[in-house]
Amino acid sequence: MTNKQIQAQKNALPRHQGCWLDMTDDQKQTHRELECREMINSILVYNVRPGETEHWSSDANKMISIEDYLYNNQYLQCYINGKEYYHIGGERVRELIREQIADYGKCEVGYAGTLEGVSYNYCKWEDEQD
Repeated sequence: MTNKQIQAQKNALPRHQGCWLDMTDDQKQTHRELECREMINSILVYNVRPGETEHWSSDANKMISIEDYLYNNQYLQCYINGKEYYHIGGERVRELIREQIADYGKCEVGYAGTLEGVSYNYCKWEDEQD
């Protein structure tokens, strides 16, 4: 799912001044999953090249699959092990990771520069390419 697709689905959900007051349980789950996809995309853009199949894990001290690298990333743990707001479960997170990796393989990713010691990358999803 591309960033445009994620944003379109988020915008279709009911919102009441930024709260979840008007959402059903299914809509809340959809919102959690969309936020998880956004986090997966962010990790991919800043750490993985499209088409890469393995990534170095300093914890394991070896190369591991991109799927396992993402699954073990600290920023996804709230979706795997968290409570209430973020939690969607480990198996569903793995499904989302696999889907995002497939879409990410069609991206153009590049280095956009550094500002005040922070590097920035850009990603052009398939639906943004000319």
